[in-house]
Amino acid sequence: MKCFICGKKIGLLSAKAKTSDSEWLCIDDMNKLFGETTGKEHVGIKPAYSSWVQKHDSSEIQDLIDNGKTAIPEGPDRCIGCGKKVPFKFCVTKDNKRVCPDCVKKVFDNYSATTKDWVMHHDALYFLGYFKQGLKLKVRSKDEAEGEYLFCPYCFSKNVQPLGQHRKGFSVGKAVGGAVLTGGVGAVAGFLGKNTKQTDFVCMDCGKQFKK
Repeated sequence: MKCFICGKKIGLLSAKAKTSDSEWLCIDDMNKLFGETTGKEHVGIKPAYSSWVQKHDSSEIQDLIDNGKTAIPEGPDRCIGCGKKVPFKFCVTKDNKRVCPDCVKKVFDNYSATTKDWVMHHDALYFLGYFKQGLKLKVRSKDEAEGEYLFCPYCFSKNVQPLGQHRKGFSVGKAVGGAVLTGGVGAVAGFLGKNTKQTDFVCMDCGKQFKK
């Protein structure tokens, strides 16, 4: 077998990882991909790193390496923002993902009880949406922050539309320009369905559905 990045032959007992499309990655390129030591030759790759590779295909990995970017390892003890093992103090998102204080500060400029409450009341995808785009929020309460807007948490597009029982002809664009900017994203959910706290949306760009 050969590493699909460098072409080096990989022995049966060598440390390696297999991508989702069944390509092999040697330990040297694993270290390049993550920007840190991922294991030892003839011992193996650490689970957090091999698990990440197994969930991604070779084209994604090639693109990261070609552009000098690093992958973010996953694991219950790692921050969803930077991929580092979380310190003693950390935040937990609504869907039980960990966020380190440094990554919280990149979105809010501070690590306070109020910002921690906001993180705890939102899913990891929404925190990562602002984090990955380098956007800043100013927290108002556990449910609301200044600077929030309606977007697809998968591709970050603003081109989203409500689904289901919601009133016909409703314009998400108008909501973003009005209710969202003045009353927060929660205002849209409340306007669309007073009997529910969340609203179903679909992204018109990537096609994925999500709740907000």
